[in-house]
Amino acid sequence: MPRVKLNIRRGHLQRRFALHHRQYSGDSSYNASSASAVTFSVAQATPNVLIVTPESSYPQGTSSSLTVLVEGMGNGAAPTGTVAVSGAPKGTATSAALSAG
Repeated sequence: MPRVKLNIRRGHLQRRFALHHRQYSGDSSYNASSASAVTFSVAQATPNVLIVTPESSYPQGTSSSLTVLVEGMGNGAAPTGTVAVSGAPKGTATSAALSAG
C-alpha cells in the first residue's frame, strides 16, 4: 500500500493534536478521496535517572562528587529542568539545572 510519511519536528508535537482533513487528488486509476479528522494523543515519556559516583564508599570526612544522569527516551526531546536530591549533608547543594553532555 503506498503511503506518505509526515515528519513533525522535535518540539513541535503537542500533547493532543488533530489532522483536520486529508485529501487524495486521484490519478488515472483512482478517484479523488478524502477523510475526516483523526485526533492523536501524545504521552509524555518517563526518563531514566541514574546516579553515578566514582567510588562505592568513602572514608568519613572526605569529600566527593556525584553525577545525576537524566536520559531521554528514543527520538524525543532531551529532558530539561532541575534535578533535586535529598539526604545530603548540611551545606551541600540539593538541586541543579540539567545541562547537555
